[in-house]
Amino acid sequence: MTKPVPILRRALTYTLQSVAPLAVVALLTLLVLRLATPDWPHVGIALRALWEGAFGSPYDIGNTLNKTTPLILTGLACAIAFRMRLWNIGAEGQFLMGAWGASAVVLAPLLPVGTPAIVLIPAMMRFR
Repeated sequence: MTKPVPILRRALTYTLQSVAPLAVVALLTLLVLRLATPDWPHVGIALRALWEGAFGSPYDIGNTLNKTTPLILTGLACAIAFRMRLWNIGAEGQFLMGAWGASAVVLAPLLPVGTPAIVLIPAMMRFR
């Protein structure tokens, strides 16, 4: 009979599983920036520019969210499939084909000009 893992140990394990990849990415980012710049102050300038480009103003935050939301939702779809022990290797293609299909509905003359949004949005969802 196995003993249950203490709650604190389990919480620490989950925390490390979340924080460790972020730390590795941060270190790799610093390494790449250091190799690409002549000295450490330039790394700080590059990191500041990266931060301000993504979160510097409300417009930048909105733009960041606009570009990352589809990728986050695609990753969530893969995570759900993996959790069910299914292998989904086509998420990126599904995302791109959905974007292409939705754009085709809007840009191609499938629906007449001036079609109300109440009709256009379901048509885009149908062809995603």
